[in-house]
Amino acid sequence: MQEFDFDQYDETRNGLGVDYGTSRLSPYVRFGLISIRQMYEWICGDVEDVLLLSPGRQVYISELAWREFWQHINHYFPEMVDLEFQDKRRGIQRSHDGELFAAWCEGRTGYPIVDAAMRQLKTENWMH
Repeated sequence: MQEFDFDQYDETRNGLGVDYGTSRLSPYVRFGLISIRQMYEWICGDVEDVLLLSPGRQVYISELAWREFWQHINHYFPEMVDLEFQDKRRGIQRSHDGELFAAWCEGRTGYPIVDAAMRQLKTENWMH
């Protein structure tokens, strides 16, 4: 079985057909089974300067930082849950069509990549 490779993350993270293009560790971080500090130390190993890490490891650490940024926003600015973060995006009209939402949930939007992702989520409880 193929395993996830942090060093290749920058090349594999957007490959939807790559089984181990992502670490699949996000639920473990989300529910506190692995801390961000543990992840950082695991990724860096003995290297003290992040710039000396492989590009894949640098990108992964950047993704962890973005995750923490949005966690911070959600915690300290709860009003942002119902408000677009960027002011320029606040006037976008949203559809609340129940049939369209059901089609999205069931993976039958007509957009192959969206439908494949939703079907994967339904069958594997995980989505790239």
